[in-house]
Amino acid sequence: MAVINGNDSIRCSVVKKPKVGVLAGGMLGLNVLQNIVTEYRCEFILTDNASREIVAQAQQLKIPYFVGNPRGGAALKGLKKQGFERPDILVSVNYPFLIDDELISLPHLLSINIHGSLLPRYRGRAPLIWAIINGDDYSGITVHAIETGCDTGPVLLQQRVEIPPDATGAEMVALYSELYPGLILEALSLISSGNYILSPQDDTKATFYGKRTPDDGLIDWSWCKERIYNWVRALAPPYPGAFCFVHGEKIIIEKVGYSDYGFSFADENGCIIGNEDGCPVVKTSNGAIRLDFISVPPHVKIEPGDLLMSD
Repeated sequence: MAVINGNDSIRCSVVKKPKVGVLAGGMLGLNVLQNIVTEYRCEFILTDNASREIVAQAQQLKIPYFVGNPRGGAALKGLKKQGFERPDILVSVNYPFLIDDELISLPHLLSINIHGSLLPRYRGRAPLIWAIINGDDYSGITVHAIETGCDTGPVLLQQRVEIPPDATGAEMVALYSELYPGLILEALSLISSGNYILSPQDDTKATFYGKRTPDDGLIDWSWCKERIYNWVRALAPPYPGAFCFVHGEKIIIEKVGYSDYGFSFADENGCIIGNEDGCPVVKTSNGAIRLDFISVPPHVKIEPGDLLMSD
């Protein structure tokens, strides 16, 4: 739990078995939802168009649901047509939309969100992927109260999570998927008991990162080898992957390793300077990177002297 200080807020309302409203997206959201419905009564589910599995779960369990942007009263209007009761707690997990005051204030007790970083660091989208890109040794998970700001609410629970130096983004997301349900169930238990503390975030230490798209995977070969290594592992399959161009063709770089292959400072960054164990070796600003696994069009051959391009 976050460190207690003089500005912490202690809550004391007690509800033995709270009713829960769930805002969820993707497989992370589905995993937490499936755990919640085994322990608590779910009054409704809000999700997005891409989360078909969550919609199917709502339909199977006959839980009122709404798909799409909830703002401006759209979600509540859609839910009222199906009939639902006001929840005690609102839980947001990997939900892609910001919500307004009407939804935040809907529950009797509290609205909470689970976020994949140690807030206030890495507010915003894809926090775990950004942490890997930045070469962090650890990240974490935060359960916090929802405010209208993005990931700014006071902290209820936090758990630090180590990032192994060779872990991919997909591997870390899989680990988070295992950890999320336990933290949410712990948070629900604390809130229903009334014995919990909300600790304000220190905004002076906040960092914010934006949404990532497949086009953001482009490698800049002027980067140092460490950043390129972290970039590639963060975006490795099943994510779209890091990429660059050679002979005008796009190639996907799925795995790289450090190499002690020799080079000249005069060699251009991105130049294929040789082969190591059958893999192309690329010169970067501070050393060499071995392309351990790449996806290349069948007609494209990569040979020493070729230049990998960033556009």
